[in-house]
Amino acid sequence: MKKQTLCKLFALIASLLLVCGMCLTASAAETGKGFFEVDGTTLMKYNGPGGEVTVPDGIEVLGESAFEFTNVTKVNLPETLKEIKNYCFHSCYDLTEITLPASLKTISEAQAFAYNTSLQAINVAEGNQYFTSVDGVLFDKSLTTLLFYPSGRNRGGEYAIPEGTKALGYTAFSENGLTAIEIPSTLSGLGFNPDFTSCTKLKEFKVSEKNPYYRAVDGMLFDQYGKLICYPAGREQETMTAKDFPAEMREIGSWSFQFAQNLKNVTLPDGITSIPWMCFTFSPSLESITLPASVNYIDGYAFADNDRLKQVVILNPEAKIVAKDDRYPDRDNYNILDYSPHAVLYGHEGSTAQAYAKEYNLPFQVISPEQDPTRNQMIDAFIARCYQNILGREATADEQNTWYKDLSAGTKTAAEIADQLATGNEFKRRHLSFADMVENLFQAMLNRSAEAAEKTDLVNMLKNGQRLKSVLNAISSSDEYISLCKNCGLTPGIVKVPVIIKK
Repeated sequence: MKKQTLCKLFALIASLLLVCGMCLTASAAETGKGFFEVDGTTLMKYNGPGGEVTVPDGIEVLGESAFEFTNVTKVNLPETLKEIKNYCFHSCYDLTEITLPASLKTISEAQAFAYNTSLQAINVAEGNQYFTSVDGVLFDKSLTTLLFYPSGRNRGGEYAIPEGTKALGYTAFSENGLTAIEIPSTLSGLGFNPDFTSCTKLKEFKVSEKNPYYRAVDGMLFDQYGKLICYPAGREQETMTAKDFPAEMREIGSWSFQFAQNLKNVTLPDGITSIPWMCFTFSPSLESITLPASVNYIDGYAFADNDRLKQVVILNPEAKIVAKDDRYPDRDNYNILDYSPHAVLYGHEGSTAQAYAKEYNLPFQVISPEQDPTRNQMIDAFIARCYQNILGREATADEQNTWYKDLSAGTKTAAEIADQLATGNEFKRRHLSFADMVENLFQAMLNRSAEAAEKTDLVNMLKNGQRLKSVLNAISSSDEYISLCKNCGLTPGIVKVPVIIKK
């Protein structure tokens, strides 16, 4: 009797525990549903604690930023889901796995799975007619567009985009650990977006030799026209001088130097005409940038968000610098140094850079000779031109260095080097004709041939017994010579003709 009573008591307790458990489960389910903000069949926002989450049946749309910045580790999606909006899973740093259901038709382009640094794979259920997964990488069904590369996949390794891929989805490659990316022969479409700029470990690009649209030069990605598409953000080089860029580089693209991790000093080569939108942003090591005199346009936010940036040297005194943009009328400030708190603009006295700095209350300094590599190159070229045309030979290293030091410091004038070379014994031993003397002096001092009338007048002066200094004086007195010297950063000077007093 006692045993039967005891069994009944245990059965009653078990039943109570089961009922309580069911109540707790129901309560938890109701609480889980409370984490979802739902509008009709659209899940607008998940507000739960994270972990593994199951989206309720009947949801057809995951709204914009629905799971952004949440702590989800796995998200189970219902078979009713048809669409995933922009930024839906943006920056879900703990998300490790997700499978897209067969019912899914649309994924909006803007960073739906960007910056998921733990995500190893984006899988697709069998039967989906619009998407497929290849080794965890998401493609469209035709395998012609790579939509999203999971940021947590193959960290520290390389990835070869498969042959047959023609295009990349918007921000298909966000922050990941890849060190190299290979572009296939078939890829022809890199969208209007920073496709690879946030890949901070990336050291080099490789491009199939059969690709007619893109090529890799020294690990940097260019298009067929010589436009720099992307400087690898993880490249270890700290200084890029004008000579470090390929000679065939004609242009640099928007975002092309974004997130460069190690780059400290950049001097762009002459011939680059514009600095595009957000070109040098978010680069933690960047300290100085020098733009050649050929740059005549600088777009908004060009050097923004660089904590260590100290100087931006603008050599063109008339460069147009954007602060407002008709493309974005809701914004009234596109300051090129926005959120770069230590940066100083350097430019010429009276330049557009100085006016821009004054209008937007930015620090400004007048360029020193040492900050103008274009000027230095022109001085070197002037010295070389004088030796080659007047003496018929190259300057020795000592001669080049001595004259460069004096001319760049302004302790000697451009007229003095021409005078000294043209009136010395080495020049006399060349035994040139009067016509050749005049021509060579024009080439040296004006960097052009003498016109017929000019040459006739000056040759006649020499034939009539005037000294060679008279020719030097005529050239060094001209407005053309004075202007050329000033453009080169030289002090012009003038060759004086000594007065001969007859007794």
